[in-house]
Amino acid sequence: MDEIRQLFLMFLNPTNTNPDEAGKILFERLCSSIETLYEIIQNDSPLRHPAIVFLKLILNLKFVEMDADDKQRVFLFTTNVLIPIILPENPSIFSPIVSEIFYFISHEMGADSNSVNSYIKSLNNPNLLPFIILFLNRVEPSFLDLEFTSHIMTIGLQSDDMQLLVLCFRLFVILCNNFPSSPVFSIFSERISALSVELLTPEVWNILTDLSSAFVPPFLNQAITVLQNPDPDRLLIRVAAFNFIVSNLNANLISQLPQFMNYLIEFQLINLNEINVIDQSLFILYQTALENPDIKSPAFEIFKNATFQLLSTNSILHQIIGLFSLAFLIDNSPEMSLLEYIPNDLSMFHPFLMSGNPILIEATFEVLRVMIGKPLSSHFNFEPIFQDVIYLFLNADTNIRNRAAVFSYRYLKSNFVFTFWIFRKFVSVIQSVKCTELCIYLDILADSILPNSIVVNDYEMDSLVSLAGEILSSNRDLDVKIAAASLCCSLIQKDADLTFQIGEIAVRSAFSALTQSNRTMRKTMSTCLIRFIKCTFGRFNIQFRPFYPELLRCSVIQNSLSPCGEPILLTEMIRYDPELPNKDAFLALLVTTIQSPPNIKQYKIAALCLKKVINKFPLNTQLQVTVQICSNILSPNLFKIMKFAILVLSSMLKEKCPEEKRVQVAQIVAQIFHPFPDYILKSYIGSLCRLSSLVIRTIGPNTPENMKLFVMQLFEKTMVSPIFYSHYTYFLFSDCIKYSVVDENTVKAIINNTFDQLKGNFTNFDASCSFLCIKAVLEKETRGESILNEERMSILVESWVKMTNNLSMVLSKAYLANILIILGLREMIPLDLYVSAIHAFPMEIKHITGEVCRLFLQNKETIQNAPVIVAKEIMSGIIRLLGAGKSIRYTHKIEAEIVIALIQLVISVAFSKNLDVKQTILECFPESPRKQATISTLFQQVQSSG
Repeated sequence: MDEIRQLFLMFLNPTNTNPDEAGKILFERLCSSIETLYEIIQNDSPLRHPAIVFLKLILNLKFVEMDADDKQRVFLFTTNVLIPIILPENPSIFSPIVSEIFYFISHEMGADSNSVNSYIKSLNNPNLLPFIILFLNRVEPSFLDLEFTSHIMTIGLQSDDMQLLVLCFRLFVILCNNFPSSPVFSIFSERISALSVELLTPEVWNILTDLSSAFVPPFLNQAITVLQNPDPDRLLIRVAAFNFIVSNLNANLISQLPQFMNYLIEFQLINLNEINVIDQSLFILYQTALENPDIKSPAFEIFKNATFQLLSTNSILHQIIGLFSLAFLIDNSPEMSLLEYIPNDLSMFHPFLMSGNPILIEATFEVLRVMIGKPLSSHFNFEPIFQDVIYLFLNADTNIRNRAAVFSYRYLKSNFVFTFWIFRKFVSVIQSVKCTELCIYLDILADSILPNSIVVNDYEMDSLVSLAGEILSSNRDLDVKIAAASLCCSLIQKDADLTFQIGEIAVRSAFSALTQSNRTMRKTMSTCLIRFIKCTFGRFNIQFRPFYPELLRCSVIQNSLSPCGEPILLTEMIRYDPELPNKDAFLALLVTTIQSPPNIKQYKIAALCLKKVINKFPLNTQLQVTVQICSNILSPNLFKIMKFAILVLSSMLKEKCPEEKRVQVAQIVAQIFHPFPDYILKSYIGSLCRLSSLVIRTIGPNTPENMKLFVMQLFEKTMVSPIFYSHYTYFLFSDCIKYSVVDENTVKAIINNTFDQLKGNFTNFDASCSFLCIKAVLEKETRGESILNEERMSILVESWVKMTNNLSMVLSKAYLANILIILGLREMIPLDLYVSAIHAFPMEIKHITGEVCRLFLQNKETIQNAPVIVAKEIMSGIIRLLGAGKSIRYTHKIEAEIVIALIQLVISVAFSKNLDVKQTILECFPESPRKQATISTLFQQVQSSG
């Protein structure tokens, strides 16, 4: 005992320079001599409290290793000595930890509720009241004896001890929530209500926030009373009361919403003055109000007006609050209109980003981050604001650089912009980037290079290859190496001729990282390798095979899919190398994960894997998976899986799949569609439109009535709220027009609406949606007279002029170029406009590029008879497309037979118009000898094959 006592004293000595080591030695010694610990607790008053702490620690870590006798001894020591004898000596100090020990032991020993309650009832010492109330707060509500617990509460509420009273509040909430029919509320609510104002602690309001809504009304007035007290010493109590009120916000409180907004601003101003941070939890006011359909519209107006009033002041503190307010407003009400308040070029954010105030800049990035991907964002031109982002990358501190990086990364990932200027900006500044931020730049370059696959010259490519290779072979930080490997994979996608040059380095670096414990790193490297396999079509799987057993082992952990990306990488390998061994159990796990009542995280991973290989399964398995997905997809608790489920369904509905299978799958999927309530429609409109488009493309005019009713519901909603719905529905409507799912009157209404949109100050998405519908009608008609007149032709021409030099319109420009090429082939537009449209080919939208390729091939004779200027521009456009080299299938979804046919078209046009193919190649790529050689080789191969 003396030895252990000395170890205790050494551990507790404030001059001890290595307390962790002393604690470890003491813990190991006590584990082997727990009886000595009992003796110290009983007999050594100065060491009693730390000894009890060590007892708790030993029980938590070693209880399962104890034999039955030791467990029984510790149980008897706790119930016969620790609680009745030791605890009453200092109940305020000992009660919390002893209640934890007793709860743990009784739970682990499997004690039933009757025996536990009998023991607790036998404790008659009034000093044990804190322990009893703490224990009652800790146990499962089903263990509680209602009569005894009420008796204890009655005693506790008569106490002057703040801690006891707070515990009684928690017990009151537990009893009300779990025994709503009991008399507990009527017995104690008056006393609890009075104490909620008297007790000067925020904890009581934090506890009452968990109270079931049926019991809240008597406390709302008390909370408002507390909130209205301006005493600066009661700030934390007022904030807690504010949160209680907001958590129970209802239509009866809507008239007080402006005042609640004032309180929010007041509290934030105090925070910004005293601790210099925004308390984001206070914005629960927005989330609660904007989720309640009864008060959503008036609440939105109140918050909107307050937000822009704050932004218009000269006070930086008010502006900071206004920016965070705007971010929460956008995030919680994506379908509500803020367009009239935010300028199209986002110029209102420029002074905030350039202010030099780190909190103001952070708040601005929060708004921009939230905007990305929301329907609202498609109405704005982000290019000007990106100039500020570049400046902050080069000049701001690390924190602001990281905020700028998050915004940039989301911006690049967003589905409405893939413009070359982003890539060019980052290439131009890469040499001046500090080492600490280099990985961010490399990630952004890796993500932005592929969409710019045609216009990057050899020098830029070689400089990036050199940079990535240098980093991979250096002693740089691991994060930077990972980013360089990611860039290598993107470079290979961009230029297949670089595959062998950098492939081996990237693959070795990436696969070695998969054995590391860092989850983020493993996920990043899995993504890199997936990219590499896809862009080389599995040609390097022979090099990957040595890593396959380890990858298979990492992909499944305790019959669950790893969350780090290895299963997706493994599936990609299997997709291109079906002879890989021991894969059946893994593939079966993918199917059972989808078919069983899904764990959402596991479901997402399985869906991302299964979409790659689902078409390799027998037809019956595919149909079973389809039925199971459709039975789950609209379950309220599983809405989050919808977009992932659609990935699997869309793989089975692709045009290259056998038609018989596609039709069977589409008929099953079609049955889930019907008019939906608004809360489903507004939340999942994008996924629903995408899935219904796939079905309509498969079964066309045979679309069932229930699905047509869904389409008509969308049509009616779009006519009422075009700003929210048109971005999604018009993509679907174009398929409905193309496959004759809607009647002529509906088609006319849609087309009228599209041209009305194009008359105004349209945005990228507005125009894209409109052009798709116009294109669908033109493709069905020989001339397009039913929708085009002189006024509408003028609208199309004016739209083209607007888009020509506007980088934010790059997507909609692709759709309009397609329309103008159709009209040009029909000789319905001026020659210069026709040539200008062809000059936009290839487009930055893969499927539009593919459609224009097919359009050229379908009109060979027309092209051969066209004016020389048209023929030469089409030749140049096809050669620009071929600049993607062997990656063309991956970058533009164009198969080999189409590439061969396009080359043959160029050869025949060159012959008929007496044009020089070699000279045209040189003109298209004057700074890229490598591209010149690649394209020339393609032409030689096609010519030599006859």
